[in-house]
Amino acid sequence: MDKAKRVSVRDVAEAAGVTIGSVSRVLNGGRYVSDELRAKVLAAAQRLQYQPHAGARSLRLGRTQTIGCMVSEIQNPLYAAFVAAVEAQLDPHGYTLLLANSHHSRQREVQILEMFQRRGMDGAVVTTSFNWHDEPANPFAASTLPLVMMDRDLALPCDQVHMGHREGIAQAVRYLHSLGHRRIALLTAGPGLRPADERVAGYVDAHRRLKLPVDEQLLRLSAAPTLSGADDMRALLALASPPTALIGLGTQLLSGAMQWLRAQGLTIPRDLSVIAISSPALLEFADPPMSYVHFDLERAGRAAAQLLLQRLGDGKAAAPQAVDVPMDLVVRESCAAPTRRR
Repeated sequence: MDKAKRVSVRDVAEAAGVTIGSVSRVLNGGRYVSDELRAKVLAAAQRLQYQPHAGARSLRLGRTQTIGCMVSEIQNPLYAAFVAAVEAQLDPHGYTLLLANSHHSRQREVQILEMFQRRGMDGAVVTTSFNWHDEPANPFAASTLPLVMMDRDLALPCDQVHMGHREGIAQAVRYLHSLGHRRIALLTAGPGLRPADERVAGYVDAHRRLKLPVDEQLLRLSAAPTLSGADDMRALLALASPPTALIGLGTQLLSGAMQWLRAQGLTIPRDLSVIAISSPALLEFADPPMSYVHFDLERAGRAAAQLLLQRLGDGKAAAPQAVDVPMDLVVRESCAAPTRRR
């Protein structure tokens, strides 16, 4: 029996009613492509079940069709959502994603970048647990791969994606203040890195604009997002003037804090109003439904992948781009006016 005929780029072009060059630009992530053209080509490719010939394409483009992705720890559920979004964006363009965990190790970050280079990756989406500002051998600056850096403030000649932590936290503080809260705690991770620094800046800015004093005892900065926040919650509620509201990173930090709270017989929002910094998917079973500063990692992942596709499609001549992903407050049922603590 004859093998089924492989669907070609020409077939996709005829089905979409466009030129072969237009199909090539869409499938290779070219920048100057309208949304209408992209939708038309991708729909035709899906309908025909088009699969790029990896070997031929690699020879033609001088590429391996593989993209590296480095995160600090995939156990962090926020990273899991980000990686899934990156992969979903790259897959229709024929790229395979190779994931590596750095486990918050400088040496491991260097090794991973070298491995990406050695294996001939076409590019990489990366984040780092360190600033590398004063390091003589910054591995990201030394890398010759096209890189997209996720949510860091490194002075690098590469594309970057930044999350709007500052304004998101400021919105949360203003909302809690409008309910009558004056003692608002912030529980986050990664001091010295952009996300934590921006959250603290938003917290401080909002307090100053509201003419509220900033009590550093209410700022709890953990070493890593996968640590439990139980001890932080215990310490906060042991203060002579404990918080009536908490803004917390929606990983194990906030989960541990909430478990400790429930173990003491305390409830949300009667005893403590809570706003998570999280993706809504991670709060699906929260009781009561929890207000959150929307950590839209899916959107960030799509943006990172698209930046890399554009870079691979248009070459290295274009100036590096930075995409800002906003973080907005979504109000649900986990906040109320403060009541006198029992």
